[in-house]
This record gives sequence, C-alpha cells and structure tokens, in this order.
Amino acid sequence: FTAEGKQEKTCTSCGDVIRETIPVAVGKVEQWNITLTDALQVNFHLSVSETISSTATVNIVAGGTEITRNIAELPTTENGLYVASVKLSAAQMTEDITVSILNNSDIGDSNTYTIRQYADTLLADETQSKYHTLVKEMLNYGAAAQVYFGYRKDSLANNEIAGAGLKDIPENADRTFSVSGDVTGASFYGATLVY
Repeated sequence: FTAEGKQEKTCTSCGDVIRETIPVAVGKVEQWNITLTDALQVNFHLSVSETISSTATVNIVAGGTEITRNIAELPTTENGLYVASVKLSAAQMTEDITVSILNNSDIGDSNTYTIRQYADTLLADETQSKYHTLVKEMLNYGAAAQVYFGYRKDSLANNEIAGAGLKDIPENADRTFSVSGDVTGASFYGATLVY
C-alpha cells in the first residue's frame, strides 16, 4: 500500500516489471432500511476501512437536499456499521437518493436508491408477507401525497403494484387556506396530508 491509499501490483511473469495502481476500497453501503416516523427516514448502514474512518465522509443527495457528514461522527450499530440517515416526505417515495462514500478524492460505494425500490424488494420476498399490506398502504399514501401536492405525478409510488391504488383522492382537492387577524412574527411553513 502506498501513502495515498493505493495498492501497487507488480507483474513479474511479463519480462518487464509493470506497476499498476488499484484503488483501495473506501467503504460501501452494506444494508439499508426505512423507519416510519413523522417522516420516512431512510437509514444506510455503512462499512468503512478502519484506517480511514476518521477522515472519510458520506454524501447523501435526495430531493434537492445534500447532506455531507464525517463518518466518525455517525452513530454505529452493534456490529460496527456506521448509520447515515435522511428524511423524506411521503411524496418523495420515488425520489432518487444518491449515497457516496468518499475519502479525499477517492470514491467508494456510490449508488442510487429509492423508497419504492425498497418496497419492491419487500413485496417480492414472500418471507416478508406479513408486511405486504403495510408496504402497499405506505405506497398508496405516497401516491396520494404526490397527487395532492402535484409532485412527480408521472411516477406514482404505487404504480403497477398489485392490490394497491388510490382510493377517492380528488386530484383537484382544495388546497387553499386563509389567515386572518394579527400574524406578526408568524409565517406559513408548509402543509401536511393525513390519509
């Protein structure tokens, strides 16, 4: 290994000595899951080389938000994996989440995930059948939020899922509201959908 974290490979059966630089693995996403709270929290469990764990970072890009954290500052699981999380709204179930593990200019695992992808994996696994109804309802909720807020309606969360579908969600639902009286110091932050 070189000081830059590269491995030198020597070919001695070639007549001449040839040196090739091969990047050393920085880290990767070992597993990921979703936590249902007031939002959808996507948790990525990362393995990172112990020699660079103090300098490596994880970068998550999702829904117009970018989060970069030092690996050493992340909580760990019992088996030593680092956990990096991002929260998304229900309407963002088909939103790409790109996770990259970096150390200086070296890039380890860099992949794209979606909540819908996670749901598809659970629905395809018959050993997880006790969760299928919950997953389908979660996807229905996501699709309803997409329709209600007019967000990515071309890629609904429950699209082509057997047994899933919108149930009386009016696309032209009244989204207006009004405020009266003295509202000094207050401003509108956002709206939620209860389904």
